[in-house]
Amino acid sequence: TMKTQIGNIHYPLVFDIQSQQAIQILRPQLKQLLIEIAPTKVGCIEVVLNEAVNNGLRAGGSVVMTLRRRGDKLIVRVKDQGPGFDGNAKLKRVGSDLYCYFDDNSGDCGRGLGIMKAFCNLVLYNRTGNEVLLIMEIK
Repeated sequence: TMKTQIGNIHYPLVFDIQSQQAIQILRPQLKQLLIEIAPTKVGCIEVVLNEAVNNGLRAGGSVVMTLRRRGDKLIVRVKDQGPGFDGNAKLKRVGSDLYCYFDDNSGDCGRGLGIMKAFCNLVLYNRTGNEVLLIMEIK
């Protein structure tokens, strides 16, 4: 659920996303929120959130996404219930473009990490690797 009033958004916004269907339903609300807070960056932020949430859903079945705003930065945390992975080590191997960087036989090639890295000021995983912190400029 999202508590918003035009021009008066109460942070943090917390989204408990249980399935692909849930993110499809949430997308229009998220887009409206992004139009309010980051009108020039809506597309980029949507792509980043989509990558992070889809990765979490694949890894852990459900995710909790938390959005906060600090000045001109949007701070997003996406946490899943999966076992995690060494996300920071993989991030070091990934450039900020759309190439496939590695194939670890999991179907993951690092392209989503590259997308997140390209559009964010910071991408950082927790020690377990089941939560990613994303910081993006919104002005």
